[in-house]
Amino acid sequence: MKRALPYLFLCVFLLLCASCTVTTTNLRLDQLNEPGLPENETVDDSTALRARAEGLWQSLEKAKLTTYITKDRIAGYFENEQERSDFIAIYASMFREKRFEREYVQKFQVGKIVIEPNGVLAKVEVTIWGKIYFIWRHRIHEVQTWKKTDGGWMMKPQAS
Repeated sequence: MKRALPYLFLCVFLLLCASCTVTTTNLRLDQLNEPGLPENETVDDSTALRARAEGLWQSLEKAKLTTYITKDRIAGYFENEQERSDFIAIYASMFREKRFEREYVQKFQVGKIVIEPNGVLAKVEVTIWGKIYFIWRHRIHEVQTWKKTDGGWMMKPQAS
């Protein structure tokens, strides 16, 4: 019995480590081209889009994704209720798959933003951290699509 105990601890440790793999979506921003937009317009749009993306993820920070309060809080970032529901379904599923504790965002970082030459669509890199098993942090790296409308930049959810 005493001999088996270290092996049991080793097996449990290896199982925990195996479930903590970091994955990256294979979407790339370098496939988009930025020429064609005036320099000042790109900076303004990029700044506005960064503020919108950060606002969305700040609304989700340390809040459970599937609660009614959270759903109401993020409604302004989507053109319609269907897109908001799709976003919640996609990310709730992803958080469960990655075993995020309580399915909430611990921390986030908005990275590179690339606006397409037409100035209507953009790709935004976002890294999301969550806790798993109360101690380990896990991150998800995503490239999200945003669309410029009359109401500003709106998130377009897509399953990766």
